[in-house]
Amino acid sequence: MSPAFFVGPAEAFAARGYAAVVIMRRGFGHSNGPYAEDSSGECNNRDYLRIGWISAEDVLGAAVALRAEPWAAPDRVVLLGQSTGGLAVTAAAATNPPGVVGILNFAGGRGSDAPDHVCSDDRLVEAFGTFGQTARIPALWVFSKNDHFFGPALARRMFEAYTAGGAPAQLEMLPPVGTDGHTALELAPRELIWGPVDAFLASLNLPTQLVIGR
Repeated sequence: MSPAFFVGPAEAFAARGYAAVVIMRRGFGHSNGPYAEDSSGECNNRDYLRIGWISAEDVLGAAVALRAEPWAAPDRVVLLGQSTGGLAVTAAAATNPPGVVGILNFAGGRGSDAPDHVCSDDRLVEAFGTFGQTARIPALWVFSKNDHFFGPALARRMFEAYTAGGAPAQLEMLPPVGTDGHTALELAPRELIWGPVDAFLASLNLPTQLVIGR
């Protein structure tokens, strides 16, 4: 894993005047500390709630540190996560951290062990339901119709469980992207991604206008 995977999205935010920071959770890439999110064990007995809370700890710790930076707008923070990162920022949202005004969940989930198969998918849905019971930060979920990690049917189940508890969120289902829409954040045409993202940011009274050209 490398922060370089998200250079494209970071540049897009920076072009709109945002300070964009890519963080690596414990054990990913060259980050410090052992890998803390081990999901080993029987495929039919995964504890996604525990993994979600662990991954949220790193996101929340980074948010606390970054809000203290002199270049940060400490009360206008948006958390974005893709795949396991989507689960991480959604779990973080359940704590309603100070300064965070929006959540962007791109293809968030956990436990895909083969194309179009997820271990303990019911427990994954239950975990999102638990997070949604307390999360009150607006969120945008973005999935693709040909995501082979977390397909449209599972995405809708997770979303419905999350919003059933009162969490404010909207689901955007993109058309198929490449051979696997799970990588849409990195590979989709920018206009496909940024249409719904700009609308979401605008709903939060956050900047959407390009201030820096490519």
